[in-house]
Amino acid sequence: MLAPAVVVCETEVHIRSEEEMMLETFDDAYREYRRAVPMLVPRPS
Repeated sequence: MLAPAVVVCETEVHIRSEEEMMLETFDDAYREYRRAVPMLVPRPS
């Protein structure tokens, strides 16, 4: 029962570290992309 919680936490840590790398690499272009695109769940259209 603990495994799903661990997976969610590890995924969150991975996403945050990857976002840092993307910001360092692409700076403002990634900021614009991040504003336009949701992180995990697509917006209904």
